[in-house]
Amino acid sequence: MAHEITSTDKFGHVGEKAWHGLGVKLADGLTPTEAFDVLGLGWETGLYEVPPLVLPDGRKVVAADNRMHVRMDTATCLGMVGKDYRPISNQEMAKFADILAGEDKAVRVETGGSLRGGKRTFVLIKLPKDTEVLDGDMLKNYVCISNGHDGINGFRVFFTSVRVVCANTLAMAEGTTTGARFAHDGDVTRKIELARASLGIIVKRSEAFAEQARGLAAIKLKKEGIADYFDRVYARTYGEDMSEKHTDEVLGLWNGNLSEARNTVRSTEGTAWHAFNAVSYYHDHQRGRFKDVAESEGRVHSNLFGASSFAKQIAFNEALALATE
Repeated sequence: MAHEITSTDKFGHVGEKAWHGLGVKLADGLTPTEAFDVLGLGWETGLYEVPPLVLPDGRKVVAADNRMHVRMDTATCLGMVGKDYRPISNQEMAKFADILAGEDKAVRVETGGSLRGGKRTFVLIKLPKDTEVLDGDMLKNYVCISNGHDGINGFRVFFTSVRVVCANTLAMAEGTTTGARFAHDGDVTRKIELARASLGIIVKRSEAFAEQARGLAAIKLKKEGIADYFDRVYARTYGEDMSEKHTDEVLGLWNGNLSEARNTVRSTEGTAWHAFNAVSYYHDHQRGRFKDVAESEGRVHSNLFGASSFAKQIAFNEALALATE
């Protein structure tokens, strides 16, 4: 997985330390376009025909319907795309984010950058209203805008939250129907307009998530109930064929996180919210990676867009199911 770490990726954050622990400090109040300029994300891409492949017997294979999407400053192929692919540049994505933020200075860039050598770029815009689940348990709310240059990931706008006490990224709505997402084809300008229109729905998602979190904090669980919750989440996340060693290790960490100081807020101890955050803390800070969280953009990708985001959504859905039992 070493290909996820590249010297050409850039990260920036507002404040002393971003939730992902990476990058350079950005001045407060920058627009997304200004932040991208500071980070040097103004590089262009180009579409090029795929050269014919010559087989050992001399025959040629022509990929007439495919193109290489090339990052021009590093001369690297970001992905193979179809002939109808319509690129969305980093500058266009930043301008879209500028419009979402508008002139409200309370809505600002929190963090942004590129992942996997530029195959994906993202920016988190902080919403002005934080959420208090219970006394002392605060959530910061964001709109995440991401764009894929790899021919696999499209343009996406979705809601997410970061739990202040432990810097867990929560409510991974990219794995649900909440938000807007579209491929790079057809009338891209029109699709971006539709994504902008969905912002109101995304903001309502933040309000709904706050209510869901408070509901989970109101569900008291005994030791047996937490153990049953962990077993169900583990089975849905990893299946039934994992080794006994893996099962014991993961469940052991989840149980340990119930008393982890960086994860625990006294007002929510012994609740479904507490149990869910024990699982979320594992995926954000403990799940195996090739480098420590402060060094690995692969972990950032997983927490926002990959395996960890889906695993946390499973854990959240299983916690919500406790309310109906």
